[in-house]
Amino acid sequence: MENERDLLTIIVDDHLTDLYVAMSDYGAMNLRVFGSVARRESDANSDVDFIVDINHPPRGRLFARAGLSERFSRILGRRVDIVLGDDDFVSKIDRGSVVEI
Repeated sequence: MENERDLLTIIVDDHLTDLYVAMSDYGAMNLRVFGSVARRESDANSDVDFIVDINHPPRGRLFARAGLSERFSRILGRRVDIVLGDDDFVSKIDRGSVVEI
């Protein structure tokens, strides 16, 4: 926990608007968090794992994924991993540990 507020709360309360603006720039929607942040087990060294859906990105899916990862990292001040909602990997994630925000 960071200063009595977990990272998920910090993201939602302090950064959600900025994340959604970045998503809009890349044609992304349906933001979800998984991993240690979603389980509220993150610490100061934890990265943040997001799932997003990208439909018809202006400059391609690979560009959108990389751009979102970089923008989210700048917004949150920590490493971010982006998984696209239609990646095979998503089916392996425990649905109980995914938080829609």
